[in-house]
Amino acid sequence: IAKIDDLSAQCGKPPPFDFADEYAVAVDSTASVFLHQGLEVSATYYYRMTVVDKGAPSFLGQALESAVSASTWTVTIARPLPPTPAGFSAVAGMNKALLTWADSSASVPDFVYYKLYRSTKEASDFVSVTTTTAVSFTDRFLTPFTSYYYRLVARDSFGLESVQTSTVSVLPYNVPPEEPQGVRSVLSVDGSSTTFSWSPTVSFDDGTPFDSVGTPTADELQGYRVLRSATPLASDLVFISSVPVSVSSYTAFTDNDLYYYRLQAYNSAGGSGEVMLVSGTGLQSFILPDDVTRLVVTDEIAGSLDAGSNGTGDSIDIERRFRPEDVGEEVFTSVEFKARKNGVEDLPAFRFDKPATVILRYSTGTAGAPAPMGLAAAGVRTAAQSPENLGIFWYNGAEFKKLYGRVNTAAQTVSVETPNIGIFQIRALLRSSGAVFDLSNLSGRVFTPNGDHKNDLMVFGYDPGPRSIVPTGKIYDLKGMYVADMTAGLVPYTLVWDGRMNGKVVAGGVYVYEIKGDGKTFSGTIVVAR
Repeated sequence: IAKIDDLSAQCGKPPPFDFADEYAVAVDSTASVFLHQGLEVSATYYYRMTVVDKGAPSFLGQALESAVSASTWTVTIARPLPPTPAGFSAVAGMNKALLTWADSSASVPDFVYYKLYRSTKEASDFVSVTTTTAVSFTDRFLTPFTSYYYRLVARDSFGLESVQTSTVSVLPYNVPPEEPQGVRSVLSVDGSSTTFSWSPTVSFDDGTPFDSVGTPTADELQGYRVLRSATPLASDLVFISSVPVSVSSYTAFTDNDLYYYRLQAYNSAGGSGEVMLVSGTGLQSFILPDDVTRLVVTDEIAGSLDAGSNGTGDSIDIERRFRPEDVGEEVFTSVEFKARKNGVEDLPAFRFDKPATVILRYSTGTAGAPAPMGLAAAGVRTAAQSPENLGIFWYNGAEFKKLYGRVNTAAQTVSVETPNIGIFQIRALLRSSGAVFDLSNLSGRVFTPNGDHKNDLMVFGYDPGPRSIVPTGKIYDLKGMYVADMTAGLVPYTLVWDGRMNGKVVAGGVYVYEIKGDGKTFSGTIVVAR
């Protein structure tokens, strides 16, 4: 009989041990097996053995037992490792990586957290990045275009970590910052200098916000560049100065000469791509790649884009692009100007308080010939009609409205003044016969002059023709009695009626408008809804 002494009570104590008789088991001459059950996980047990002779003579009164073995067997009861997390994956972002995995905390007894390891080497030098109980983590401020490798483990309250997951990798990237917003200019009294100010750039060119707005990293924003040109062409700009991240203003000395400036934000990926030119007098031009097509706003209405002036605390950027997908049989040029709050949120209802100028470029020449530089990617189609018959159409959300516009054959542009932004197109119009009055340019047959600033006016647009005719308009009731004169609208080449007679809103009903000009009379009916 082998007797096994359990020394579990001596755990953590140095020898000599106090042995306690724990078990006796019968063994045969060739093998011995001892199964000790009910032990505690992570505890250490020590064992020694004696041998008892069960065949000893009975007169001895007890069995003979050998001396205790000199050797001690040490056994530590191991705890199972937590299971390895599943579904571990990584997605590259702007100077960062998004790590996600499946939630396995319920399958880990005494779960404490997940632990994320990172390295710039695929098979070595992994270091702990973070511990978290969540099932995702964004690792920020990584070096762009550098490969990063990740592994993940689960950890329990006993300090045991699971086997690491398979390695996943990402290659963070970077893009330039967005152009400065809220640009304003102040001309000195003597005209010798202009001071520009702008809102700090806080997002990338695609609208993604910086992770650290207060003190952006060099991969987010390194500063601003000031470029200048003697012409309103972006291609003529030359660098004149740089401005640190902490500064949002610059004074340019002009010696009373007229210059155009560009303020460009830049980071480790380069400078902001879109071009906005501002003159010394504050005229701002949001330019497209052809260097001609643009939206031009005065400094007065530019205040609606400035967080410090528009009363909202939000800067508004004007995003612009050609729309080659629109160009076809009827459309020669298509452009979209879109307002975005803080460079991120679209503002579909945005409009200026006063008219801005939209200038669209058209192409002339042999049909099918390559478009001029800057227009090829825009899908601009050569205008087969006489340039004098080209006009601008604007999409009001439901249909395209004729805005006509002024044709400049020397510059190959059509321009129009409007407080609206959105989609503008150059199409053909029959304009050479003189002024044009068209029912399609009536803002609506029904309007509600109740002072809520929604559909308060009846607006009629017209083409003044080559002689720049200024028509007159009058309103009558159905009995032919005079009600009011129409007045020039805020937008050039429009006549409006506010639904009033002698300062008071008229009764609801049907009224007749009559417009005269260039030897023509145009009339119809409208409805005042009360």
